[in-house]
Amino acid sequence: MNKDRKVSLEFACKNLKPNLKSIIGILFVITIDPELCRKLKILYADISEVGTCGKDEAEILFTTHTIFRIDNIEALPEADRLYEIQITLVGDQDNDFSKHT
Repeated sequence: MNKDRKVSLEFACKNLKPNLKSIIGILFVITIDPELCRKLKILYADISEVGTCGKDEAEILFTTHTIFRIDNIEALPEADRLYEIQITLVGDQDNDFSKHT
């Protein structure tokens, strides 16, 4: 995940291959409440200084068990087959999550 929308869009667009119509690009827009993360002990890290993609990549790393709620999905005008998915970090204490598990 990259904190810079422009960098993320450029990466997604350049990797959409015209001859591979079954491949789509997804830009995740993630909302995080740091207080909720502290309360529920949800770990995430800013790995900008240690990532393998260089310092221009402002990256965040999440643990594998992190739970997100999908808030919205929409097609983006920047490219064919490119979508934005807005998600919110919720943790397993979320009422909607509890109903489905």
